Amino acid sequence: MSTKIDIIEEKQNPLFKRNEITLILESEKAPSIAEVEKIISEKHKTSQENIKIKTVKGKFGTKEFIIEANIYSS
Repeated sequence: MSTKIDIIEEKQNPLFKRNEITLILESEKAPSIAEVEKIISEKHKTSQENIKIKTVKGKFGTKEFIIEANIYSS
C-alpha cells in the first residue's frame, strides 16, 4: 500500500502527557486502525501501544483520509 502523509497540526498536551496530531493520509483504499498506528509509530519512532487513533475520516470518491490521533509518552 503506497501512502503519502502530511501532518497538518501537532500540539503538546502536558496535562495528559500526550501529543495530539492531525494528519492527511493519501491511500488507494481506506486504512485500518492497525495500519494507521503502524505508520504513525514509524514516523514518530514510538511504540504502537502508545498511540490512540481518535478518527479516520474520508470523503466519498477521494483518496485522502483525515486522521486524528494521540501519542502518549508512556
